[in-house]
Amino acid sequence: MYYSDSVLLQVIKRGYTDIVLWGRSMGAVTGLLFMQDPAYAKIAQRFVRMLVLDSPFCSWMQITKEIAAKRSKLPHFVTDMMINLVRNMVLKKHGIDLSMVDVSNCQDIAVPAIFIYSKEDELVSWKHSDSIFKHYGGPK
Repeated sequence: MYYSDSVLLQVIKRGYTDIVLWGRSMGAVTGLLFMQDPAYAKIAQRFVRMLVLDSPFCSWMQITKEIAAKRSKLPHFVTDMMINLVRNMVLKKHGIDLSMVDVSNCQDIAVPAIFIYSKEDELVSWKHSDSIFKHYGGPK
């Protein structure tokens, strides 16, 4: 389902058993998505020892709306239409629904995680990390 799962599965097939997943922004989100995906959760829990989450965001829809509001002078209804246009184009071309890129369901992830963020980050607000941290199920 996600690009990182095929890379991670190749790493596991090569015999690596103690894996730390590190990702920044979308990379951190991809790691969380992999860990909460029911199809891979058992494999992940067995081989992934820790997550290092650098500036993750809660959902693709939320972060794109926040960035558009900060960096564009267009009315919200116009940016919402543009975001939905991009979402529909990606869905049609690649079969991926970007509205499903949402990590608010991370309470079932059991591996330890380190959360890294900056209150001065101009792209991803620290509030995203804080929200994920509060809902995260594993040791932190």
